[in-house]
Amino acid sequence: MPPSIIPSDAVNSPETGVLADRLTRAQSDSISMVMPSGEFDVAALRDTCRVLADEIGADGVAELLQSYLDDTPARFVDIGGFIASGDKSSLKRAAHSLKGSSSIFGLRMMERISQRLEHLQPGDGIETEALLLESLRVEFSSASPHISLLAREMAESV
Repeated sequence: MPPSIIPSDAVNSPETGVLADRLTRAQSDSISMVMPSGEFDVAALRDTCRVLADEIGADGVAELLQSYLDDTPARFVDIGGFIASGDKSSLKRAAHSLKGSSSIFGLRMMERISQRLEHLQPGDGIETEALLLESLRVEFSSASPHISLLAREMAESV
């Protein structure tokens, strides 16, 4: 299945299992260090946004959070396209950009997975890239409700 159309619930699916079976031991170990755990650190997000609010105001943080929520799914589509086309340069830039926007909010797992995707190893193939993209989707899915709630709370506190 091409990576650009791997369903977002594929992490525990037969498709991902097939991809994972094709990875070398080193690739598997490298990816396991950035696989989402399904647990999201809400406290870290809230702490980071509190600090940001002191700098740019709650309304500014609310806008940034909403932009992150709105823009990230399109970034996944772009990344999937870069993976499918083999465009390593664009993939690296897109992963770097996602890493930066995730780090602003203290979304450490998103940041780590993006960094891993940004710095692919010579032996990494399309399977590794696809699993990393799917890991990003899963982590974003876990974080999104918390980010959305915090964006609303910040907007209402103004």
